[in-house]
Amino acid sequence: MRGGGAVIVDALRVLVATVWREWLVFVRYPLNAVMRLVEPIMWLTPVYFLGRAFATADGRLPGFEAATGTSNFLSFVLLGSIVGSYISAVFWGLGFALKQQMDEGTLEALWLTPNSRLWLLVGRSLFGLVVTGLNTISVLVLAHFLFGFSPGGPLGAALLVLVPTVVALYGFGFAYAALVLFAREANFLTDVGSFLIQVLSGINFPVTALPRALMILALALPVTYGIDLMRALVLGTRPLVTLPVGVAILTLAAVGFVVVGVRAFKGAERRIQASGAVGMH
Repeated sequence: MRGGGAVIVDALRVLVATVWREWLVFVRYPLNAVMRLVEPIMWLTPVYFLGRAFATADGRLPGFEAATGTSNFLSFVLLGSIVGSYISAVFWGLGFALKQQMDEGTLEALWLTPNSRLWLLVGRSLFGLVVTGLNTISVLVLAHFLFGFSPGGPLGAALLVLVPTVVALYGFGFAYAALVLFAREANFLTDVGSFLIQVLSGINFPVTALPRALMILALALPVTYGIDLMRALVLGTRPLVTLPVGVAILTLAAVGFVVVGVRAFKGAERRIQASGAVGMH
């Protein structure tokens, strides 16, 4: 029976090999690689001018400030968009990756190797998270020079809040990948799933603006608290809950979602193997 150390080494080898493969594909298309790093600023540019269009002569947004506690519309949306990019990275990196391997005919070959299917999945999505992290840095730098973005609070602390938020998203993504295995459909599910999570978590607006029924769903998502705490730390907005309570919610969600998500994926993996439907699409 193999020891825990050997299992960890094998998992790291799978992660490194998978990330290296994704990197080779990434750099083979340099223009696409550059666009992936700077593209988010293209989506933020209209937001900047939208805020300017509704601002008063002194640059304030009284209605928005009354609803959120800040008049810094661009930074409010910028912080939400950063988390939104991680939502997309998890959905497309976990669920869609499986469907892509089905279409390419490589899923069965990968699953025949003596490697953990879960770590194969994590390795592919991990590279997406690295690219998203580079996106975050490039967007913050470009937003500073182009639009004058300047965090009024501790940006480092806000980015630390992002860690348990992303971990919780990973747990959700594992469960979503299990659904893709059964449904054998990813495009529609990924588009709808990531869009709904982004809307309900309030990446572009305060969740308090949602109708009551949707507000209940929003408060059930840990990512809602992650975005809310980041904004409270950087912009001084009114948080939904206090910082200790929000951190506690995110920590519990990170652990709980990962446990449930891993079990869901492994359960789906056993069912798919038993039915012989691996790679069918």
